[in-house]
Amino acid sequence: MRKQRYLEELRAEVNRLLSENRALKNRLGALANCCLLFRRENDRLQSESAALSRRISELRRVLLLRRQLLRLSSPALAAVCGGFAPGTDQTISSLIV
Repeated sequence: MRKQRYLEELRAEVNRLLSENRALKNRLGALANCCLLFRRENDRLQSESAALSRRISELRRVLLLRRQLLRLSSPALAAVCGGFAPGTDQTISSLIV
């Protein structure tokens, strides 16, 4: 009688562990899927960041060249306007967009 009760307890434990194992496998699958999604998003964001960094670098070069051209073409005007001639704000804004 004791052996049979012990055997039934073991079977119940096996069933419980099998159920817990299935639940853990399902959870692991869901987490692996989330991890994959996060990696893809991270790759996309890194690519976007690199592209934006390149664009900022290009815009800085354009602005530097523009300042140099303004200083060469009109030193007095450039000095008064801090390196920018009047009306260049729109041009600069269009470059940034």
